[in-house]
Amino acid sequence: MNYPDGDFGVATAPDPAHSRLYYKGNGARLQEAKKYWDPKNHFHHEQPPGGVDC
Repeated sequence: MNYPDGDFGVATAPDPAHSRLYYKGNGARLQEAKKYWDPKNHFHHEQPPGGVDC
């Protein structure tokens, strides 16, 4: 719990599963919130919402 599972893939993978499994249908909405609150991408990790590190 509360740690990224490497088996779900990372943002640079061709089809990362983490976005579908962790965020379900909220990935795009969460990605927009991250762009708004963190426009310089100060806080980032390998499994971001939306499947793309914004």
